[in-house]
Amino acid sequence: MATLSYSITEPALRSPVAEWQPHGKQSESTTEWWYLTAVVHDTVGNPYFLVWCPFHFTGEKASPASAGLPRDQRAIAAMTGFTDYRDNFRIGDFPVGVVNEADTWDATTNSLRFAARDYKSEWSYNGDTMHLTVTSPQLSYDLRLTGAEQVMYAKDKLGIQGFIQEGAREDRSYYYSLPRVEIVGRITYIGKGGVRREIDVTGQGWVDRQWGDFLTKSWEWSSVRFFQRRPGQSVQLRQQPPGRDLPEGRRLHAMAGLLSRPPEWLSQDAPARSMAIMGLEL
Repeated sequence: MATLSYSITEPALRSPVAEWQPHGKQSESTTEWWYLTAVVHDTVGNPYFLVWCPFHFTGEKASPASAGLPRDQRAIAAMTGFTDYRDNFRIGDFPVGVVNEADTWDATTNSLRFAARDYKSEWSYNGDTMHLTVTSPQLSYDLRLTGAEQVMYAKDKLGIQGFIQEGAREDRSYYYSLPRVEIVGRITYIGKGGVRREIDVTGQGWVDRQWGDFLTKSWEWSSVRFFQRRPGQSVQLRQQPPGRDLPEGRRLHAMAGLLSRPPEWLSQDAPARSMAIMGLEL
């Protein structure tokens, strides 16, 4: 499999569909991930929350599991979660593994492939549609996503659309979001009391895609959805510039205001490897 390349010194973006493909190792900190969160409802209106997020830790510093691997192998993992609000029941897992690079991509369907432990997944992106399947003994998804043509590119003090400094000065990466995908599909899971359930669902979700050279290990991501659905995303560094105190209420204003312009304290050099991201629909 021919992986994609990228540069953190001469930033350039392909189309979102093209950048769906995994990237090759560019440095010891090369990391990338694909992310979906969604709130869906079954046919009688019961709500459910789901998350699926595969990671590729290609650089040696990105994960201890990557150290010493052959060039054609990489360490992978996935964060998976599901909440049945009606029964107050939750499933959460984090399968990890080492795979051949060629097994992570299907060029015929433009699909990301994942296989670790007893989890298997394929996630395609073509035009304005996606198809995500995840299978495991306790939890499986078969979801069709539409509306993927609406793309939102992250932008920070670097002033380059889709290219950000996440944490320390040398931590640079590419980032885009699909803030409002419509979802139709089926979820199968082993619920409370060991009962197997199959539910047809519809709802909305948010997709993120990030790749680059960064070692940020701690951040917070939140998605808040209100009835007036105006998409947005913002970044909040945990460490403010020394001596900078925000007025009462300014923190929320700063987090929500990044779509139009960053607050002045974010435009200064503030070294930090910890940040928070908030997705907003206002």
